[in-house]
Amino acid sequence: MDRRTTVTVVLLLMLTLPFLGCDSSAEDTGFNDTVNEVNIHSFDSSVNMTAGEAVNLRFTLYNDSSSVKKIVVIRSVTMSDMGFGTISFNDSTILIDVEDTKETVITLRPDKYAKSGTHILSVTISVSDNNGNVSATDTFSFPVTIGSNYAAGDLYNKFMGVYPNTLPEPLDMPIVTALVSLLIWICISSAIGYGAYRVIGFKWGADIMSESRKDAKSIGKMLFCIIMLIGVSMCMKIYGASEYMTGLTTDLISVIFIIVGAIIAWDIYKILLYNIVVKLDKEDRIDDTLIPLFKMIGRIVVCVIALASIMSIFGLNLGTIVTSAGLVSLAISMGAQNTLNQFFCGLQLMATRPFRIGDKIKLGNSSDVLIVRKIRVMETEFKNWLNEEVFRVPNSTVMSAMITNITFNDDTYKIYEYVDVDYGADIDRVKEILLQVVNSHPKVVTDGSKDKPSFRFSSMEASAIRVRVSYVVTDHEISHLVSCQIREAIFRKLRSEGIKIPHNIVDVHLEE
Repeated sequence: MDRRTTVTVVLLLMLTLPFLGCDSSAEDTGFNDTVNEVNIHSFDSSVNMTAGEAVNLRFTLYNDSSSVKKIVVIRSVTMSDMGFGTISFNDSTILIDVEDTKETVITLRPDKYAKSGTHILSVTISVSDNNGNVSATDTFSFPVTIGSNYAAGDLYNKFMGVYPNTLPEPLDMPIVTALVSLLIWICISSAIGYGAYRVIGFKWGADIMSESRKDAKSIGKMLFCIIMLIGVSMCMKIYGASEYMTGLTTDLISVIFIIVGAIIAWDIYKILLYNIVVKLDKEDRIDDTLIPLFKMIGRIVVCVIALASIMSIFGLNLGTIVTSAGLVSLAISMGAQNTLNQFFCGLQLMATRPFRIGDKIKLGNSSDVLIVRKIRVMETEFKNWLNEEVFRVPNSTVMSAMITNITFNDDTYKIYEYVDVDYGADIDRVKEILLQVVNSHPKVVTDGSKDKPSFRFSSMEASAIRVRVSYVVTDHEISHLVSCQIREAIFRKLRSEGIKIPHNIVDVHLEE
C-alpha cells in the first residue's frame, strides 16, 4: 500500500476503535417489574438531580390481562433522607382497562438545602382486580443522587480550597484549615479594599469635591466586606458544614452581598456623575442642577435591581410580583391621579429645565414676577419679586401654564417707555432728548453687547403724538428703579425744552 492509503486506514481504525470497545450489556435498560399481571416500566433505573430543582419520574403501567381490569393504588412514596423536600404524584388510584396502558408521574422536589449524596426512593403500590378478588402489593426502590452547590466537595479540609491539610495532629483538623483560610481571606480583602480606595480616591477625587474622596473610602470598605463574605462562604465548605448550614449562611451572605454591591454601585455612580458633570464637562454643556434628577434615577435603578436579586434568592417569582404590582399600581393610580400627575410633572420639569433656581419668571397671564427658590419633585417654591411672600405651586400647575423666563440667559432686562407729545413739537428734538436721557444713565447697556437704545414713532393719537424709546438695563433687579429715574429725567427735560405733554381736560358744568 502506498503512504496515502496507509494513513487513511489508520484514521478509520482510530475512528471505529471507541465503538468497538463499547459494552452493550452496560446500557441502562431502565426499571421493569410485574405485579399481578401489571407490567411496570420506567426508562430510568436511577435519578440524578440538583438540590432545588424538580424532576419528574415517569412510569408506564400495562395491564397484561386479557379479561380483567386492574386497579393500581400508590400506597406510599418515601425518601430515605427525611429532610429531602416534597414528593407528589398525579394519581394515587389508576384504573387500567384490559390490555391497556396508563402513565403516572412522580414529581421529586428536593429542598434547596437538601443533603447531597445518594438516597433511596421507595414506592409501594398495590394491584387488584376490578372485582376485588385478587390483590398484590410490592415495593421497589430507586437510587436518587442529589448534587448540591452547598456541599463541601473538593474543598473539604484544603487551605483556600486548593492545598490539602497535611499537618500533624491536631493541626490537620478541618476547623484549623478553615481558620487559616479565613485569615488569608482577611489579608486579601484588606489589600484589595485599600488598593481600591487609593486608586479611586486619588484618581477621581484629587482635584474635585471631598465627597468623591468619601465615596472612594466607602467603596474600599464595601469591597473588603464583599470579598470577606466570599471567603466566609468558602471556609464553611472547607470546614465541612452541613448543606443546610452552608446554604443558609450562603443565602444570608448573598443578601448582604447584594446590599453591599448596591451601595458600591451607588457610590461609583455618584463619583462618575460628579466627574462627568463637574470635572469633564469643561464646556458646561450639562446643567449642574440636573444632578438631583440623575441621582434620583440612579437610586431607583439600583434599588429595583437589588430588590429583584434578593427576591430571586428566596425563590420568589419576579414575573408574578411585577404583574401583581402592576394591578396594584393601576388601582392606586386611579385613586391618586393628581398626586401622580404632580410627580411626573416634577420629573419633566427637572428634565426640561425651563427655569433654574434664582431665575425670575412669570406664570400664565399673571404680571407678577416670581423668583424660583426651590424645585422639588412634587412642587416648586417661589418668592414674589416685589414683596416677600413665599408660596408653593404644584408642578402640574407650573407645567400646564405658560412660563416666561425673564432671566433665562442673563439678568439684563429690556424696557419700553411710551411718551405723548404735542402735535406742534419738533419730533427730531424729541428723539434727541429721549436718546440722550437714556444713554446718559449708568445702568443702561450702551456698549453694543445688547440692543442699543432706540427711538420709534409709535402712533398718532387723537390729541398727541405717541413715541417710544427702548433700552436694556444691566440687571432686572433694578429695572423698576431705572425706569422711574429715566421717566422723571425725560419729563424734566421735555418741560425745560418747552415741549408740551398733552393731557385730557375735563369741563364740568353744574346746572341749577
